[in-house]
Amino acid sequence: MVFPVVLKARIELLCSKRDVRDESWYVSVHLSYRWGPKPPSPVYYLMRAQTPTSTTPIFHHRFCRVLELSQSSHNRLTLNMLDLPVKLIFGGGNLGARFENISFTEEMFNECIAILKKYGVKEIDSGAYYTGSEKAIGEAGLGKDFLIDTKPPANPGALARDPLIKGCEESLNTLKMDQVETYCFHAPDALTQLEESLEVVNELYLQGKFKKFGLSNFSAADVKKAWEIADSRGWVKPTVYQGNYNAVARHAEKDLLPYLKSKGISFYAYSPIAGGFLAKSAAQIGAGAGGRWDPSSLTGSAYNTMYNKPTLRDALTEWEDISNQTGIPKAALAYRWVAFHSELSKGPGNGIIVGATQPSQLRNTFEQLQQGPLPEEAIERIEKIWDKVKDEAPINNFESFFKGVIEEAMKKQEA
Repeated sequence: MVFPVVLKARIELLCSKRDVRDESWYVSVHLSYRWGPKPPSPVYYLMRAQTPTSTTPIFHHRFCRVLELSQSSHNRLTLNMLDLPVKLIFGGGNLGARFENISFTEEMFNECIAILKKYGVKEIDSGAYYTGSEKAIGEAGLGKDFLIDTKPPANPGALARDPLIKGCEESLNTLKMDQVETYCFHAPDALTQLEESLEVVNELYLQGKFKKFGLSNFSAADVKKAWEIADSRGWVKPTVYQGNYNAVARHAEKDLLPYLKSKGISFYAYSPIAGGFLAKSAAQIGAGAGGRWDPSSLTGSAYNTMYNKPTLRDALTEWEDISNQTGIPKAALAYRWVAFHSELSKGPGNGIIVGATQPSQLRNTFEQLQQGPLPEEAIERIEKIWDKVKDEAPINNFESFFKGVIEEAMKKQEA
């Protein structure tokens, strides 16, 4: 957030009105967060006698950490570190574009990394499925500055003993790392018994290949099954879950999120803007939006299958009206809802996977998140949208699309 500071008189907060008190040697700011319990008071301290410099710290007691000032002048302090109720993870799936897309230059790649550092983002998500992503991370040596999460391939049989061991080794070699932060099964494997996969991943964990084990796109029942098997065998249990979650895809709230919370498993939300759906208009979707929404591509076919439905297209019209009424860009509405008003904001350790294909997109996302919670009217209207779309809303990318594609391919292979 941005805090203009007038040292001799008062503190003015750009985001909204706050309770401000001037003391003889300290300037104390009392903050009431709409998205959580009231923090201890006072929250921020700044020595009045000091002229702010790049090394002047502000102690943030709510999270027990020191926020460094990245920019300052005599009467203005700028905090670039994002202060959110959820953590941000950068979705590095597009980083491999530097090898395939001449429009995504090395300079743009480096600018994206610089933006992540500027805003205090510490974690990057990758996976073998994302072409060139692990290679880009490894060649840039990003494992030295960031926590890296990755996944084995998502094809049937990938979680069997030999492929899983081979896939983990290949990922580490490509990333040029000995250990990653989180190793996450990308999706259920119909050809492999879950117990076999869990036994192998436990062996990899004991070898120090990763710090945390995760699951992605598993149903609540399968997460429960995996946790119980691992717990009964004394194996490493899943402590991270990656799932589809946004304002028009909230089925995880029914069974999955409550179970994860009961076991202390963090939820990392992918597709917080529904693959770009919530940044588009109903007319664009109806006309067959191009790019990653091109229905002739696998990804475009997936997004159209999941979101290009009557009630969801109608919801986009309402979404655009909320954007126009509040002056908040459509993508920002989506990000800020997940960050400040969704179920993720109510539990510790949860996160949002933020993606971008351009540095400007990434910078804009972080700047919008700095604006804080949405207006009450917007929150109420977004809740009503979910009531209208939930019967047609997708569950996750695997269950709502890729599972069917895989099953169809397997049937053809058997025939």
